Amino acid sequence: MLIAPQENAGARFDNLIKSDESPWEEFLPELEDDEDDETEEWKIKNSSIELIIDKFKDNYKLNFNAAPEFKVIDKFKEYLLNLIEIKSVEDLVIEDLEEFFLVVLIHDLIMDDKQKLPDIADIFSQFLTYLEFNCDVSLKDSFDRFINTNIDQIARTLKMTRDYYKKHPLLNFLLSSKNDEEKLVEGFFEIAGKEDGCFIMEDIHLNLQFKPVDLSQLPVNSLKAGDILHVQLLMDDLIWRIANLEMIYPIKAKFYLY
Repeated sequence: MLIAPQENAGARFDNLIKSDESPWEEFLPELEDDEDDETEEWKIKNSSIELIIDKFKDNYKLNFNAAPEFKVIDKFKEYLLNLIEIKSVEDLVIEDLEEFFLVVLIHDLIMDDKQKLPDIADIFSQFLTYLEFNCDVSLKDSFDRFINTNIDQIARTLKMTRDYYKKHPLLNFLLSSKNDEEKLVEGFFEIAGKEDGCFIMEDIHLNLQFKPVDLSQLPVNSLKAGDILHVQLLMDDLIWRIANLEMIYPIKAKFYLY
């Protein structure tokens, strides 16, 4: 409190500061949440799956002309957005690419033999190169190692499935006496071995073993231990036989079928 009008208030204020032992707190204005939200939204928008894939397609058309494999790139976009619900390319990991090639893509290729796996793998390699240079997403080397190791196995199991469909159309099964849900056992069965000319198979989800299994409807010389058959089995004369085959997967796909 000032006693006289002429008293120096500045000196008194300095004394008060020196005698005040309370900690000094720096005042910082609070950031608005809306500003953070807008920044995050901008980042997502500019790295969105749809935007990046469309930009890649425009770039590819400009440099290499249009390619039929764009159909597969669009399928990949649909897989990312709708199946595993990834919105940003920054969230993409190698397992997503592996699952797409091992489980998703081959279903579309069963009835479409015009698109070749090497061509599809090449355009994906181009796409991942584009991501590496434009989005700092480094998956190309991992993808190249995966596809070089597994493309022959994917092609082999895909061919066996296609050949089965040509000889045993689905409609024939649906109209046959074999189509009896009460008698059928459906599952994902891994080839575990062979015994007395028949196969031993294990349900990868239930850990149940089935034997003997007659797989003579398939090219048995092309089958390998570890192959996984999504199939409906029917017991006939004490032997399990194929009632209907959905798909044959290479062993690498097992992790993604759970």
